[in-house]
Amino acid sequence: MALPMTDKEIRISYRDAKTPAAQIYILAELNATQPRVIKAIVEGVHPVSMKRKYARLDEDAAKRMHDEGATTGEIAKALDVAWHTVYAWKRRAGITPPASSRR
Repeated sequence: MALPMTDKEIRISYRDAKTPAAQIYILAELNATQPRVIKAIVEGVHPVSMKRKYARLDEDAAKRMHDEGATTGEIAKALDVAWHTVYAWKRRAGITPPASSRR
């Protein structure tokens, strides 16, 4: 996606700003992008190389651990994924949480 301003214009605006830290957020808003993209441009890092690489959930291992009684947090930690990743997988798979003993 092309930004309204060129990389050169962004760097010049950042360089000439009275408060460079605040300028990052101003440039992000002007270009309808995230501040991390502007920071990357200013630092000379290409934004495409900044894509996060998320670990994929090993659903077979998660199912096996769930069947053995592991909690969502334990599964997430063991498989090195976010808690919400496991939670979302459980919802998609139709796995219901055990009945709570607290009322």
